Parts: sequence; C-alpha cells; structure tokens
Amino acid sequence: MELSRRAVYLSIASLAVIVGVELWVFSLERNRRIKILRIHLFLFLELITFFMVRYIWRRMAHLVKFGGLFSAGSLIKAVLLVVLALAHIAWLAGFFLVGADPHIVSAVSAACLGTVIFLTTTMVIMDICSFIVRRILCRGWGARRKTTNFTEIKIRTLLALFCATVLIYGGLVGISQLAIERVNVPIKGLSPRLNGTTVIQLSDIHLGPFNGRTKLSRIVEKVNQLNGDIVVITGDLVDAPVAVLREAVNPLATLRSKHGVFFTTGNHEYYTGDVENWVGEMPRLNVT
Repeated sequence: MELSRRAVYLSIASLAVIVGVELWVFSLERNRRIKILRIHLFLFLELITFFMVRYIWRRMAHLVKFGGLFSAGSLIKAVLLVVLALAHIAWLAGFFLVGADPHIVSAVSAACLGTVIFLTTTMVIMDICSFIVRRILCRGWGARRKTTNFTEIKIRTLLALFCATVLIYGGLVGISQLAIERVNVPIKGLSPRLNGTTVIQLSDIHLGPFNGRTKLSRIVEKVNQLNGDIVVITGDLVDAPVAVLREAVNPLATLRSKHGVFFTTGNHEYYTGDVENWVGEMPRLNVT
C-alpha cells in the first residue's frame, strides 16, 4: 500500500513538472518556443523509433543462429543491426543534413526508417491475427491460452518480412514516379466562360532531408507540360527553414500557368519555425 501511494505521488509530481515546463515553453518568444517544440518532437520520434527497433530486434535476433564470425547467421544479424542503427539517426539527419538535394546519409537512413516502420506494422498485425486465431481455436475467449512455439514465431516473422518487402517495393516505386490524377469538379452556377478551367494542385512535396531540387525540377517540368490555367501549391512544400532550402526551391520560379501560381501554407511550414520568411520568399519565385 505504501509503495502504491508513493507511485501515485511520484506520478502526480512528474505530471506537475511536465505541465510546468510546457507552460514555461509556451510563454517564451515565438521563435524560441518553436525551436524547443521541434526538440520535443525530435525526442518523441526518437522514443517511438527506439520501441520499434527494440521490438524488431527481440523478435528477429533469436531466430538466427550465431555460428561464428563469418557465418550466414552472424552476417544477417550484423545487417539487421546496421539497418536498425541507421533508422535511429534518420530523424537526426533530417534536422541537420539538409541541402539543395538529399544527403546520402539522410536518404539511406530514411530508407532504413521506412523499413523499420513497415516491418513493425506487419509484425504487429501478424501478432494480432495470430492471437485471434489461437483464441478461436481454443474454443472461446475464456479457454486456456496455448503456448506459442518457435516455429509459429518463425512463420509469422517470415510472413511479416514478405509483406514489409512488398510495401517497401511499392513505396520506392511510388516515390520514383510522378502520378497525375485528373478530377472533374462540377460547380453549379459556374459562368460558361469559366467552363473547362484547369487548376493544377501540388501538395505535400516536402522539400528537405528526403526530397530536393532534382525532384522539384521534375515536378515543375511535368506541370509545365500540362499547360494549366492556374497552379496552386496547397501546403507542406518544405520541411526546413528558408536559409537551408533557398536553392532547393528555385525551380518553382520556372512554373508556368495562364493566370498565375498561388501558395498556401500547411502545418509543416509552421514546423520549420520560419513560416513568415517562407511566405516572404514566394514573390522571389513568382508565386503569390
């Protein structure tokens, strides 16, 4: 009872400290506040990554036998360890290794992080499905739980690896291609002279650690080929401050449309802590 009471008091004290710190942060000047909140976000993402990495390592490491320094098992474990370690530095690289085009470390670590996310997701789904199937086979939720054997864990892990591989392949194909989706928007009462007006929408380009000037140039080239009446950029264009990405956004200046190019901010422009400067940067790029 005494231990339980101490745990409650400790929890209340910890919560009070956290609330006090957050209130102090929100009382700061805006730029300082955003910088601290970005650090909070980084630490939170690192914590989530830590739990994913730990989950994968505990699930997979014991499935491969260690048979010597240069055995197949030890090499597989070494590759797994490298992938998990690189996944951890992806967020750090995203904060510091940003330029006109993605840095090689950012690109590789982002690929490893994506692998970890897909693998964790598929493994969790497999575990949930396995749990449900075992419950059904035990004839009722109140029946005694059967022990999960090594072969079952191995099969689930291999299935998760296969599903994750398919998802990763689909993701790589998706980011390497520029898809155009054509949508007809009927508007009641629209003036006949505006009928057939084409609006090209660009969204979620996310220039920063993983996308850069080269990809933006491809997007601009594709948009110019469409010869639209209006081009709108509807937020999440950037993931870093103007000083870092000024060269990366230069291709926007070559966008062409009959009635202009228009920009609106998204939440990621605010995450950069530099939203006012980004709004001020648009006229230089012939964007309203």
